[in-house]
Amino acid sequence: YDSCPRAYQHYYVEGWRPIAKRPPLLFGEAVDRALTALFQRDADPVAVFAEAWEALKDVPVPWGKRHTWEALRDIGHGVLARYVAEERPRFSEVRPECVQRPLSADVAGTTVIGYPDLYAHVDGLRTLVDFKTAQASYDPEEVRLNEQLTAYWWLLEANGLPVDRVAFCVLLKLKEP
Repeated sequence: YDSCPRAYQHYYVEGWRPIAKRPPLLFGEAVDRALTALFQRDADPVAVFAEAWEALKDVPVPWGKRHTWEALRDIGHGVLARYVAEERPRFSEVRPECVQRPLSADVAGTTVIGYPDLYAHVDGLRTLVDFKTAQASYDPEEVRLNEQLTAYWWLLEANGLPVDRVAFCVLLKLKEP
């Protein structure tokens, strides 16, 4: 929404999807599929990512010089393995129905719709988590002012799901995760 409200409208409200996707989007979708499988059915996210990524091997997209299909495959394996080892133990009371749960609420006659990635306890606090893949960590000010997290927080509260904190979980696309 930040960069283009119309794109948000087309994608989330009207359900339009781009025909051609670029490697960063494909990577993010494969990681998203892996994390969804982890939290919905306790599946191995590395194996889910590997299967999703393998299906993209022959997709005609402009792979970069640094981020080739192979390089992104290795980065995905590494970042997900590290996430499971270091971050997953902090999560508790994860309910499958709170993973990418469709939420909606009305504001002044307009329906707001959102699909937060995860609502669970993290370090004992009821937390809204939005997963991202990126080249670098997010700037703290950018996080504080993020409309997506604010909208998800509001939607959870409007649907009777209290939130103690909101967070981005940024998985960095680095050679060494």
